[in-house]
Amino acid sequence: CPSGFIKMSSQCFKMFRDRYRSWSEAKTKCEQEGLILAQPDDSVTVNLRKHLYQEYGNGEAWLGAQGDGSKFVYAHGGLALDNASPLWYPGEPGSEVSAERCLV
Repeated sequence: CPSGFIKMSSQCFKMFRDRYRSWSEAKTKCEQEGLILAQPDDSVTVNLRKHLYQEYGNGEAWLGAQGDGSKFVYAHGGLALDNASPLWYPGEPGSEVSAERCLV
């Protein structure tokens, strides 16, 4: 991986920690850098979350998925992540009213 990236399995991830960004701002920032928002699979998600917690004190990061309340689809590649997916954090996805959508 290039300097400034985190390697997980065969994938490279980069964190932009200079300021808070909304999901759309984070997506735009990645695109400006020639990147896409992370779309980790099961094992990579767990390892990335662990790394973020150890390195930054939390495991919060925007991922490249959008949803309609019944399913979430990765923006790049179109993999559907339905509400029964084991990647969801316990209790998620929240209700339709909730803006939270937390993955493991």
